[in-house]
Amino acid sequence: MKTFIKHFINSISVCIDLKRRKKGNYFFLINVLFIRFFYAFPWIRNLRKPLIKKDFIEKKLFNKKISTNNVLQNMILKGHNSNFKLKKSHLEILKKDIKFKKTTFAFKGNKKNIEKFSNSLKPDDNLNHITSKSKKFEISHVGLEVDLNKAKKIKQFACSKFFIKIAKSYFNTSNFTISGQCYISNPFKINEQEKKDNAQYFHYDLEFKKFFKVFIYLNEVSKYGGPHVFVENSHNKKIYEHILAQRIDEKQVKNNYKKNSIKKFYGPEGHIILEDTFGLHKGEVPTINTRSMLILIYGINQGIKDYNFFTKP
Repeated sequence: MKTFIKHFINSISVCIDLKRRKKGNYFFLINVLFIRFFYAFPWIRNLRKPLIKKDFIEKKLFNKKISTNNVLQNMILKGHNSNFKLKKSHLEILKKDIKFKKTTFAFKGNKKNIEKFSNSLKPDDNLNHITSKSKKFEISHVGLEVDLNKAKKIKQFACSKFFIKIAKSYFNTSNFTISGQCYISNPFKINEQEKKDNAQYFHYDLEFKKFFKVFIYLNEVSKYGGPHVFVENSHNKKIYEHILAQRIDEKQVKNNYKKNSIKKFYGPEGHIILEDTFGLHKGEVPTINTRSMLILIYGINQGIKDYNFFTKP
């Protein structure tokens, strides 16, 4: 009962914060409360069943032929699929489309030198420039929301037949939106609160009634580069205390979930992870190498997070 009450209070608090920041009308806030409270329970969320239709084989984008139905089966059973990567030519197109003028900041928490870093950026700065300047000003984590209406190559990729078919089948609806983000994580020593702000503690996302994300490594990620971590099948089942939308330390996760269910994703640039991030996940803190990653978010309707930019298929 204590967890239930705390969960309800947390859900109300999200609505109060949005009201204070004048984000949406009362109908929107009711929808936020509905999703944040009820859809935190896996059995409610999973009442909407995927509908797997005719298979589609993608032959051009990736390093091998990929079946949409195989991806969907892994997403349904495990919560993720990560056994392929983007072809080099397509990866370079996406990387070139990431420019500061096509994004807006999406920082969480307080970070030193943010103003100096922000003022140093120029409209035509690309991913390499942004990364280099973030290191210069010792910014541990850069969050950029990508405007898909300006980043047309990324939008084209996000709206490719392969991903659209997966989204339609996983959500069992054509009514969904697509958003984009780019994260850059640098190997600086930071405190525990900043790790939480940087999503480097275990947590789960709750932005839509149902959703998934596509993570694309923009550089090689080893154990020293802050690999993405996911608790397999936690999108279907969590311990009751973990319905609370808060950061969870690694010890709690290791004590409550099987060791072989905690998956760390190492990979070369272009490595792709499709993941239902309603499951527990985090990015590890880089220790030597910087990690940059493009994220595509697919969710039913517009969701409850105040993305400034989204598109429809």
